[in-house]
Amino acid sequence: MSVIETEQLELRLGSGEKLDDILSSMNQVAEGVSTAGAVIALAQKYNVKMPVLTAVARIIDNELTPKKADS
Repeated sequence: MSVIETEQLELRLGSGEKLDDILSSMNQVAEGVSTAGAVIALAQKYNVKMPVLTAVARIIDNELTPKKADS
């Protein structure tokens, strides 16, 4: 995925669009979407704090909105 496509994904998520809707309209899978959860699991296993990635993973999993993550 190109930088432009990744930025478009980020902007669309930030505007409140659902990840599933964004992904269904894209030709490629955005970097990090499928790996964020695995990275968080490893961070928890090794007791590494990753607050930004944790927020991103929660947004991807529809547990948190970008607006709430920013406040």
